[in-house]
Amino acid sequence: MVKKWVPTDYIDEVTPPGRATPDDWIVEGAGLGGFDETDPPMPLNEGEIVLFDWVVDLGRATVLIEEDGTYDCTVPIPVPPPGGTFHVFIPFDPDTMALDMDTFVAATFAADGPGGYDVSFYSWSAESLPFEFRDGRFIQVGSGEGE
Repeated sequence: MVKKWVPTDYIDEVTPPGRATPDDWIVEGAGLGGFDETDPPMPLNEGEIVLFDWVVDLGRATVLIEEDGTYDCTVPIPVPPPGGTFHVFIPFDPDTMALDMDTFVAATFAADGPGGYDVSFYSWSAESLPFEFRDGRFIQVGSGEGE
């Protein structure tokens, strides 16, 4: 499982793609890359703390919801890595996001009825991790389950 990192302040219904390390968010030697390429970098001061979260793509599948509300999945339901939370949703439909399969299935069944639904699974760190900007790079300064 490959962790990708995103500044905590950038996490919302639409989140920029994660990057391989927090350092990959540093631009122009001393700026935090913006939400996207059109945003100017935010200046970073020596010693500044920036919170980051990691995300892991756990794959895709089709969930078949039956007439009685039971379901089957084309792959085993993935397990998030230690320190991570489970998420499932129908891509490009953030209103379907759920933290467990039973909630996802119940809400999808109530809204759209039985059928086959293509889903994505992923995991976010359960807590944000602090990194200090020092000597042109980020150094993790806290510890947590998400390490």
